[in-house]
Amino acid sequence: MNEKNGGEVAVRISDWLLIGALLGAIAPLQAAPNDINFHGSLIEAPLCVINNNETIVVDFGDEVLTTRVDGEHYKMVVPISLDCSAALTVNQELSISGSGAAFDANALNSGVTDLGIALYVDGARYQLGQSVPFTYPKAPEIAAVPIKREGSTLSGGTFRALASLVVDYH
Repeated sequence: MNEKNGGEVAVRISDWLLIGALLGAIAPLQAAPNDINFHGSLIEAPLCVINNNETIVVDFGDEVLTTRVDGEHYKMVVPISLDCSAALTVNQELSISGSGAAFDANALNSGVTDLGIALYVDGARYQLGQSVPFTYPKAPEIAAVPIKREGSTLSGGTFRALASLVVDYH
């Protein structure tokens, strides 16, 4: 295989091929790393339009008698409209959040001691922040009613409560 030529070693091409094949069997050749590029476009899902983007107002009026606030009198349906026609799915979730009253964390704080606004969704008492699934176009019915701390006596005056209504994809 090898021949000495004046102190030099001559290696034939076939020997190099054999050496390369042996090295390849022992340590396979590694390819240079390749980059992988990922790309795409993010789009926002179409939103439901709540009440034509207008503030929802529930006006209990000027004649709420302090002695008749009992969680039943003055109950009003919250007038909302939903347009989810551009939504990706008919499966939606509704949630309402706001500051809870000191005596009932699930009644909205009215700014008046011992008075809160309780919410009902489809006739059941609602817990603030709870998600309520529904299938569009049938939205849940929301009702609001003034309540007072049990055993308390209310004083006259104005009250105001604030809440946020969110509709999300389910």
